[in-house]
Amino acid sequence: MNLVRILIVIIAFTAVFITAQSERHNWRALPVAGQHLWYDAMQLDTIKSNTFEIWVLELHNPQISYEGLKTPINRTKTLYSVDIEKGNYAIKMAVLYDNSMKEIGRFDYTINIPPGVLPAQYPILKSGAIDVICSIIKQRIVHNGKS
Repeated sequence: MNLVRILIVIIAFTAVFITAQSERHNWRALPVAGQHLWYDAMQLDTIKSNTFEIWVLELHNPQISYEGLKTPINRTKTLYSVDIEKGNYAIKMAVLYDNSMKEIGRFDYTINIPPGVLPAQYPILKSGAIDVICSIIKQRIVHNGKS
């Protein structure tokens, strides 16, 4: 019986540790006028082409509300799937946080969508957050290509 308890504790700690690791980010400011945005710089090393995924964190000032949530939203962390060549992007996931950075909502927009198919796609707008990220990625790809 003690062995079963020990195994359960080990499995629980392992699951918590793995989940915590997947939520680690290295946020860098994203210079977009009128918005408080950061992108996850940890993902830059994995981007080798014109199609990629990247997390963006946005601070809402003033806070925003969402139907069905009692708590105001202070921050939103969004996972974007971007295709620079096609000039579009899709939102794959959004995580909502309150003032204390407690998660208050999570939306996965890829549920019930076949693998390889993206949810609704939007054009990359000039000088928007995704356009600025694309500029950073393009510079990085060119720089790494010359090395």
